Amino acid sequence: MTRAITIPKRALVVLCGPSAVGKSTWSRAHFTSSQIIASDRCRQMVSDDLNWHEPLVSDVAFDFLYHWVEQRLRLNRLAVVDSTALMTGTRQHLLSLARKWHSPSALIICNADMETCLRRDRERADSVGPRVLRRQFKLMAHERRAFSREGWDQIIEIQMSSEQEPAVHLVPLPHERPDDEGPFDIIGDVHGCRAELGDLLLNLGWVPDEGGTPHHPEGRRLIFVGDLSCGGPDSIGVWDLALRLRDAGRAEILAGDHDVRFARLLRGEAMEVDRGLEIAAGELMNHPTAHLERITEGVQEVVGTSPPHLLLDHERLAVTHAAIADHMIGKTGRVVRDFCRHGEGPRSPHRGDWIRRHRGIQLVVHGHTPTPVPRMRNHTLSIDTGCVLGGALTALRWPERRLVQVQARAIHWGTGWATPASAPQGEIPLESAVC
Repeated sequence: MTRAITIPKRALVVLCGPSAVGKSTWSRAHFTSSQIIASDRCRQMVSDDLNWHEPLVSDVAFDFLYHWVEQRLRLNRLAVVDSTALMTGTRQHLLSLARKWHSPSALIICNADMETCLRRDRERADSVGPRVLRRQFKLMAHERRAFSREGWDQIIEIQMSSEQEPAVHLVPLPHERPDDEGPFDIIGDVHGCRAELGDLLLNLGWVPDEGGTPHHPEGRRLIFVGDLSCGGPDSIGVWDLALRLRDAGRAEILAGDHDVRFARLLRGEAMEVDRGLEIAAGELMNHPTAHLERITEGVQEVVGTSPPHLLLDHERLAVTHAAIADHMIGKTGRVVRDFCRHGEGPRSPHRGDWIRRHRGIQLVVHGHTPTPVPRMRNHTLSIDTGCVLGGALTALRWPERRLVQVQARAIHWGTGWATPASAPQGEIPLESAVC
């Protein structure tokens, strides 16, 4: 049993227990009426009768309940299901909705002795009677063996007859930081262009500290949108600097698809090598073993543990590498991580659809797909301006909403842009980005 419950604020919460155990009273004490989806309420809404338990009415009521739950999860809202949840099929259906919308799931098992429930049931206007209650207790005992095998992210037991009710804390996931307002300098895909990264940091006002690691006099922090590696001449140098900045608490690093491949290269895995990865592989021949070991460890850590995206500044700013669908914002898990790092795929007919579908309040800042100039579309901003292709390296200053760029020193990979544009001098307003 527990006296404190911690639940992600975008979760599916399912209360499980027999009638009259106290689920509804407890949920009303800890959640808002809009967050609670009660099966009895759904039954009343479809039939005008709270206690009409005809099978057809129950089927329609639960169809309504599932739809209600799904729409809240789709909108990244907490959904608390108040029903007995004693049937395996009901729990499996609810779990499938959580997985569909990448929501954390919590099963809260509500316990009380039978005599307490019988007494409470006698005092209720919507009494189910002792026969139904005894059958529910028997079913509860049988179903307990299945709970741990069903795949819930959390299984929490609470004692409903206790005088001290457990407190409930709704918490954001680690990559959700609504109170973190910055200021940030968000840097697009570097792709091994160490010299240009140095140029950009100087333009942004970053200066070396006594140990040589850049810092900003105004306390700004860096966010790398990913793809630090491959294509340019110095992926190791870029990672060395980024890791030193991270270790000093001055930068956060999101992993891009090229960083995933670079991590595999550092591990010595066999894989198809393109031109960008071939350049990175050549670098490894010229670095001391001890230095490579430190870089390898840092890259593996970032690829293995970095969040799929960041949600910042009262949810006004989301930062991802390649893409993010609205229903994934604030979520985590393998599917979300892969989508954020790889997008919809270069040969997918749906590539870029996530931008057209974006309806959230967040400005979504991303890289991955290079464009000659920063591109603002449907409240999303691409800041991969093809530095490795001879374009520019771009940063967004937040919350100032200003763009800062430096021109690439050379075409490092491929044939470059057909008509490369010169990076503008100084800061330019975000609104000037091409739409």
